[in-house]
Amino acid sequence: MTELDPDEQPGRSPDGSGDVEGASSGAVPPEMSIRWESDAGVWWTTPEGDPLAPANPGPAEPMAPAEPMAPADARPGDAPATGKPRKPVLVGLVAVGVVLVFLLGVGVVRQSLVVGSPTTFGRQPTPLETSSIRPASPPATPTSATIPARPDFAATLADTRSSVARVIASTCEGSGSGSGFLISPDQLIASYPSVAQSVATVVQIGDEVIPGTLIGADPLTGVALIQLTRNAAAQPLTIASGNATPGIEVLTVGLPFRSDDVTGAASALGAPSSSVAYRETEIAGLSSLSGDNDRGLSGAPVVTSAGEVVGAALALPSTAGRWMVGAEQLTAGIERARSQPAPEATCDEPTGPHSDTRIKGEVSPKLKKGLAGYFSGINKGDEAAAWRNMGPAYHRNGYSLRSFDWTSTYDFDVTVHKTWTSGGQRRAWVSFIAINDPARAPKGLEGEWCARWSFDYELSDGGDRYLVNGNPGHNGAKTKKERC
Repeated sequence: MTELDPDEQPGRSPDGSGDVEGASSGAVPPEMSIRWESDAGVWWTTPEGDPLAPANPGPAEPMAPAEPMAPADARPGDAPATGKPRKPVLVGLVAVGVVLVFLLGVGVVRQSLVVGSPTTFGRQPTPLETSSIRPASPPATPTSATIPARPDFAATLADTRSSVARVIASTCEGSGSGSGFLISPDQLIASYPSVAQSVATVVQIGDEVIPGTLIGADPLTGVALIQLTRNAAAQPLTIASGNATPGIEVLTVGLPFRSDDVTGAASALGAPSSSVAYRETEIAGLSSLSGDNDRGLSGAPVVTSAGEVVGAALALPSTAGRWMVGAEQLTAGIERARSQPAPEATCDEPTGPHSDTRIKGEVSPKLKKGLAGYFSGINKGDEAAAWRNMGPAYHRNGYSLRSFDWTSTYDFDVTVHKTWTSGGQRRAWVSFIAINDPARAPKGLEGEWCARWSFDYELSDGGDRYLVNGNPGHNGAKTKKERC
C-alpha cells in the first residue's frame, strides 16, 4: 500500500490531469481526510482513522482478464499478444481490511492533517508522522510559582539585629555617631569617620552599654576596629569570603541617626566602581546602595537574605549617596587596622554628636524645653547655653560648666521617668548615660569614660521652661552614678 500526498484532490490523478479509476464522487475535502491507495484502488479515512465511503464501492468480485490489445502496427493474421492477468480484487480488499483493522485497533495513534505541506528533515511526512505535529501552544501565563520569590528580609533582620550596635563617640569633629557589628564577642567593626580622633567610645548593643577603645583604623577602606571592655552577649556575624554579585538584593542593618531601633533597608547592590574622598584619602571600590546619606547607618553590616555580611555601609558628610565597602576590602581593612593604631585626638575639647540630643519619656513641653537646652549645652560644649537652663541656686553659688569639668562630656539616653511636686518643690526623676575623656572622669570613677547617672532634679519655674536648680541622687541616694 502506498500513501499519497494529502494535498491531492480526491478523484483526480496526482498531476491533476484526469480522473482516477473508481474514484468516489462523494469523497470529503482533503483537509478533513487522508487518502490511501493499493492495488485494489483508492480509499479515504478520517484523521482519526475511521473509514469513509470506499473509493471502489461494490461487491468484491473477480475481474475478468483484460483482452489483449493488438499493437498499433499489428497486421491481420498476427498472433494476439498475451499478458499477465490482473490480481483479483478480492486479494486487494483483504489487504485493505487488514490495514483498516490495524488502524482501528491501535486507537492510540490519531491522525492529524496539517494544512499545507509540512516536511520532516526535507521529505513529506507520513500520516503517522503528521499525527505528532500540533500547533504551538501559547506562552504560559507567569504564576507565583514561576516568578522568583523576593528574599525574606524580615527573617534576616530578626536573625542579625542583636549583633548590630549603635556606636557613640566623643570626637574632635563632634560627629561620633554610627552603627557597627560584632566580628568576635569582644571586637566590633565601625565606620572610621564615625570614631576618628575619639577620646571616649561606647557601644549600645541590645540592652547593654559597653565601653570600647578604638585600637586601629584603615583609612583606605574606612574601617575602624573597636576593642570592648567585656564580651557582648550577642553572636558575631560572618563576613563573606568574596564580594557579592552586583544586582542582588541586600539588606543594610543598622540604627538610623536619631533612632534607637535597629532597622533594615533593602536595596539592589551596585557595581564596585565608585570612590569617595575622606580627609586626604580616597576610598575606592565602593558599591552604591539606594537610600539617603544617613550617618547613623555608617558602619552598618550589609547582609544577604542568609545573614552573611557582604560589606559595610559608609556614609560621609561630604557625599550625598550611601556606599558599601565590599567583603574583600572589608576583610583586608580589618587586617590592616589590627596593625595600624588609630591617630590620637588633637583637640582640647572634644564633643559628642550634639545634634542628637533627645529627651525621652512622658514629659511636658515646658520641662522638655528646659532639659533639652541644658543637655544640648553640655553636649555642644556651649557653657552659656547650659547656664541659661540652670536655676538661681547655681547662679548664686557662682557655678559654671568649667566648675564641673564637663568640657568633654556627652550625655545621651536622657530619660524622664517621673515628675511630681513635694513640699511645694517641683521634681523630676531623670537618668542618662555620659561619656567623657578618661583624664576628666568624675570623682569616684577616675580613669573611666562611661557612667550611668540618676537624679531627682529640683526644678524652678523659668517662664517658658523649667530650670535645673538642684541634683540630689534618686530616692536620696548618695551615689548618683555607676560604671557602664
